[in-house]
Amino acid sequence: MSWLWSEILLKSTLAATIQDVFTSISRNKIATFRIGSKPPEDMSLQIPVPSFLVSIPTFAERGVPGLLLTTANPYIDEEGVEDPSYINKHFALLLLDDESKIISEIQNDDNELSAPLIECIRICKPTLSFLQVAQAHSIEIGSLLILANHLIQYRRAVAIPPLHPREVYIVSPNCDNRKLPIASIAWKKAFPLAPSLSSFLATLSLVPRPYKIHAPSKDHRPTYLDMLAWLIRGGWVTQLRTFAWILVWPEIIYEVEYQLRAEAIEKAKKGIKSNNGSSESTGSTDESGPDKGSDLDPTAPLTTEQVAENARLERLASKVAKAAAEEAAEFSKMLKPEATDHPSKNKAEHLKSIAPYIIKDPHKVSHEESLYIAALGKRFKEQKVKECWLRFVKYFNGTEALEMIALRENMKRKETWGVVMCYQEHLLVCRHW
Repeated sequence: MSWLWSEILLKSTLAATIQDVFTSISRNKIATFRIGSKPPEDMSLQIPVPSFLVSIPTFAERGVPGLLLTTANPYIDEEGVEDPSYINKHFALLLLDDESKIISEIQNDDNELSAPLIECIRICKPTLSFLQVAQAHSIEIGSLLILANHLIQYRRAVAIPPLHPREVYIVSPNCDNRKLPIASIAWKKAFPLAPSLSSFLATLSLVPRPYKIHAPSKDHRPTYLDMLAWLIRGGWVTQLRTFAWILVWPEIIYEVEYQLRAEAIEKAKKGIKSNNGSSESTGSTDESGPDKGSDLDPTAPLTTEQVAENARLERLASKVAKAAAEEAAEFSKMLKPEATDHPSKNKAEHLKSIAPYIIKDPHKVSHEESLYIAALGKRFKEQKVKECWLRFVKYFNGTEALEMIALRENMKRKETWGVVMCYQEHLLVCRHW
């Protein structure tokens, strides 16, 4: 039977192709073959594999040690919608192998995409977002993203947040320590003057600090960024990212409640005046009809129905007025809101029964939550900080990393963090990958 299979493989290109496809797919590789049509067409088949994990697998799930661990999803667009065919323009391209090796493989493919892909590889850097690359080289961003997506789908690259020396990077909880001996040899070959892989990972495992701290000098930063790219490529480290929610302190809640009650009382007063004015003319208008109006005698006695209606309206008006008076009396007992420099430290007696409130999603807020956000915006004294508040609020939802604000708002990183730090009293912050 083995002889027969060998003969079939020698004489049938279809059989040989099926064997190649089966072998490649079973080994979790990409199967590439040519269809003998006119003109011939090259095709590829694969079972897509994830390029990153957003959480550590549980004991009941199959683990993938060594895979990049991050919640930075490059396939979420500006509106927060996930689209596998879309790459966020604020991400960067990280090659999964040596650049010269990948270029050589693409040159051997020798197809119409080879030249554009090689150019994409040469200009894209893991320290620059796709948008920055497109602007620097006057390239249409859509075309660049298509080429980058091709490299990612063919497992030659991944999309990551741009590497930066000011960001914080930590040892990945999903790193594969079993590969440490072999990886240490490759690390020493790639960076002969750098500390050993194990000692460098141990340094990163200490108190989280900006990555630039690890470089001996500013001149060493490019090399240390190359080392960082190597570590992320192998799943050894990941970025420690910052997330936040809006935290509303009792002082702000009380201020908004006071404002709402004052508006409600004022509205009730206007309603009472309006009702009193309209009730005076009720008796003279109820009898009007098609042939009547000017002939009515205002001194004529009211009908039974009119008397009953007027009595009902008076009772209703009296009830509304009484409720408004009671509300006004209660409101008069409330202390007038006083804005302090630090609402989080305000321990006034009238605020003790009010608990701090967290706005979970600024994209979907209630009327009161929108008033909280507006009230907070009025507290900031610097004009720049005040202007950025409404622009930055959308990022304080616990899922948008604050590290991406500078890229998305086209601002300098130092300036962005300076503004965000002015909001820190009003943010609930957490950090994870």
